[in-house]
Amino acid sequence: MRVMWAVSGRDLSAQAVRTVENMLRTSPDTELIILHVSQGHASFYQRSNLGSTLHLSEPEREIVEALQRLVHQHFSHWPGRVRFRHEMGVPSQVIVKAAREEAVDLVILGRHGRALAERVPVGRVARAVLQHLDVDVLLVR
Repeated sequence: MRVMWAVSGRDLSAQAVRTVENMLRTSPDTELIILHVSQGHASFYQRSNLGSTLHLSEPEREIVEALQRLVHQHFSHWPGRVRFRHEMGVPSQVIVKAAREEAVDLVILGRHGRALAERVPVGRVARAVLQHLDVDVLLVR
């Protein structure tokens, strides 16, 4: 089973971590792609002998680096089965595109505990993902 977990911010939801760890523990064939989408545009592109290199703003680079450390900290027990993927763009569009490219069976999305989220069962990003993907989507808070 291929699972994509879309994460945002500098931290990982404790409930989502437990859910994903349980999937990896109980299903030895599960592969996990942890996706973070940076919104907006990179601060600049730099030409190098390897092609163009994307440079993020300092705050966004810190977020990506913090998430990479957390992924390593929580998921190093499953080498070769867990990887981090970083993309730039509109979150819902990037999640849908990446899920298709990775041919995932399940997408896990975090649910923010904001007051509006309490009244609206599915947020903007989740709604767009649900409308455009034909795979299961799990919302975890």
